[in-house]
Amino acid sequence: MNAMVVEAKDWRPGSGSSVLDELISTMLRESKETTPLGLYSAKALSEILQSFSETHGLRPEDEEWVAKLDVMKATSTTIFGAIAILIGYGETISSSKTVTNLLNRLVSDVAGAKPQAEKTMITLVLLNACMSIYDLGELPVANNRLVFAVKQITAWFEDPDSVDHNLAAEACRSLQRLLPCIKDVYGPYWERSIEFSIHLWDQAENDPPDTRLAYLHASLKLVSGLEAIQEPNDDLEDAIKSFAEAKSHALLELLKLPRYGSSQPADILDALLCRLAEKIPLQHASDVSDLYGVVASESRDIQTAAFSIIHRALPAAQEQISLDVLLEKKDARLPDELLSLLLDAPTLEAYPDDVLVHFPTPVRSYLLSWHLIFDAYSKASYKVRNDYTENLKTASYIGALLEFTFDVLGHSASHPINLDKEGFTVDFIQSYDVKLGDSEPEERNMHWLLIHLYYLTLKYIPGLFRSWYIDCRSKQTKIAVESWMTRYFSPIIISETLDEVDTWSQSQEAPADDEKELLVKVSRAGKEVTAGYEVDELQASIAIKIPPSYPLEGVTVVGVNRVAVNEKKWQSWLMTTQGVITFSNGSIIDGLTTFRRNVIGALKGQSECAICYSIISTDKKMPDKRCQTCKNLFHRTCLYKWFQTSNQNTCPLCRNPIDYLGADTKSRRGGPA
Repeated sequence: MNAMVVEAKDWRPGSGSSVLDELISTMLRESKETTPLGLYSAKALSEILQSFSETHGLRPEDEEWVAKLDVMKATSTTIFGAIAILIGYGETISSSKTVTNLLNRLVSDVAGAKPQAEKTMITLVLLNACMSIYDLGELPVANNRLVFAVKQITAWFEDPDSVDHNLAAEACRSLQRLLPCIKDVYGPYWERSIEFSIHLWDQAENDPPDTRLAYLHASLKLVSGLEAIQEPNDDLEDAIKSFAEAKSHALLELLKLPRYGSSQPADILDALLCRLAEKIPLQHASDVSDLYGVVASESRDIQTAAFSIIHRALPAAQEQISLDVLLEKKDARLPDELLSLLLDAPTLEAYPDDVLVHFPTPVRSYLLSWHLIFDAYSKASYKVRNDYTENLKTASYIGALLEFTFDVLGHSASHPINLDKEGFTVDFIQSYDVKLGDSEPEERNMHWLLIHLYYLTLKYIPGLFRSWYIDCRSKQTKIAVESWMTRYFSPIIISETLDEVDTWSQSQEAPADDEKELLVKVSRAGKEVTAGYEVDELQASIAIKIPPSYPLEGVTVVGVNRVAVNEKKWQSWLMTTQGVITFSNGSIIDGLTTFRRNVIGALKGQSECAICYSIISTDKKMPDKRCQTCKNLFHRTCLYKWFQTSNQNTCPLCRNPIDYLGADTKSRRGGPA
C-alpha cells in the first residue's frame, strides 16, 4: 500500500482513474455508516492520506477535492469521513479555507449546544479532531467566539451529574485546546474546569475501568495543560491554588484504584496519572499509610508513583517522629503497612533466571519497599534508628534480602558481579534513581537496585549484616561477600563515616562553663579518629581505628594518653566506648559522646558504677541502682549481668540482698511494694 501511495504522485483525487482513487472512494462510502466497518474504513482512509501527504504534501488539487466533498460537517453520516481527512492530512491542511470555515462553524455550534442534544456529542468529537491539527493556543478563530464556546461548555458543569461520561471526556478535550487560546481572559471557567475534573476523579471509583478510562485521561490532560500555561491570569492562578489540596487528595485516591489487567490505553492513563501524582506537595501527602499497598501494584508506573511520594514523605516525617519519641519516652516503629511488604520475599526457586531477567513487578515492589525502609533511616535520630533496627531484627527481615541479593548477584556461586566491568561506579552504589533505572535494561536495573540496597544495609544496619554473616553456613558465600564488600563498599562506608564524624566535631554544641569541648581529629589516610579532652593542660585521649573490612569487622578503641584516672577505670572507659559503638549500629559519634561524658562525670565527682568502673554504660545510661546497705551505685545492665552470673540477688560489694526491679516496677507487675 505504501509503495502504491509513493508512486501515485500524479494521482488526481476524485478522477476515478486509478486503483487508489477507487479505494479511497470505497472507504469514504463505507465510512458513512456508524458501524465497526465504517470506523475501520475511516481509519484505513486516514492512514492512506497520511502516507500520501507525508510523501507529496498537500497539493492545490487535494484542497479542491476536500472542498467538493460533502463530508466536512457534523452529522452522523459524515463524522468518520471528516475525521479521517483531518487526521490523515494533519497540519498540512490546517491552512485550508475549507477546514478553517469548518472550525469556526463548529466553535459557533458549541456556543449554543445543550448537553442533552444528540448532535452535541458529534459536534465536540469533530471539533476536537479539527483543533488537533493546529498548534496549541493557535486556533484561527475570533477570540469572542472562543469565549462563548468555553462559557457554554463550562456552564454544563454547574450540574456535573447531568454530563454523561462520554460527553465529559470530549468536553475536557475541547477545553484543553480552547482555554490556552483565551489565557488572558478572566472568568469563572478556569475554576469550573478544574473543579469538574476533580469531580470526575472523585466519582471514578464508582465506574468500571473501561467507562472511566476516557474521561480520566481527558480531565488529567486538561488540568495538566492548565498548570502548564505560561503567564497565567489571576483567575487561573487562584483556581489552581484553591483546588491544590483537593486535587492532591483526588490524585492519591486514583492511585489506589484497583487495576484489572494491562492494556495500552490503561498504561497510557497510568503514566499520565503518575506524572501528576509525583508532583504532589509533601504537605498534601502527610499521611501515606494507605499508599504502601500501592507499591505492590502490578503496574510499574503506579509502583513508581507511590514509591516516589513515600520516598519524599518518609524522611520528612522523621523529625517529628524523633521528637515524639523523645518527649513521650516511647519506642519508634517502622510502619506495619511497610513491613508487611517484606513478608513475601522473592527467591530463585520462585523466580527462575529466565523470569528474573525481566525484573518482575513483585520483585521490584519488594526491593523498592526496602528502599523505603532505608529512607526512614536517612533522617531519623540515633535513638529512632536503633528502634527501627530492633523492628527489623525481631522478624529476621534482613536475611531474606541478603540471601536473594547474593543469589542474584552471583556470590552464592562464588562468582560475584564485577562492578567495574559492569559500569557500576561509586555514584551508582551510593544512589538509585527509579526513573533512570527504568530506562536501563531490566536486569541491569534490578542489579543496580540490589547493589544500592546492599550499600544502604552496610550504612544503616551493619550490626544486622554482621549477624547474618556470622550465621551464614556457606563458606564460599562468606568468602565472596567479604572480598566483594572490602573491595567496592568498605572504602565508601569508611569515607562517609569519617566525613560524618568530621562534620559532627565541627558543629558540637558549646560546652557548659565548667566543661570543655571534645577535640576530635580525623585521619583519612590512617582511617582513624582521635579524640581528646583537656585536663589540667594535659589531654585524656583515645583513638578509634577503622579496619579495611569495616563494617563487617568492627572498630577498635585504644588509649592514647590516660589522665586523671587509674588504669582499671581507663580500660573500663575504652571498653564502654567500644561497646557503645558496637551496640549503636556502628555509631562512632555515640562512642565519642560516651567517652566525653565519662571524663566529665569523673572530673565532677559523679559516682561510677561499682561493677564496670564507668560513669556511662554501654547503653549510654548513668548508674541508677543503689544498694540500700552500702549505698554504692550500679548500672542497671551491669547489675543484671551480675545476678545472671552469680545466680543470686545480692550486692556485689556488701553481699546483702538488693532489689533489682525497684518498688515502682513491682507495683506495676502486681507484686508487693
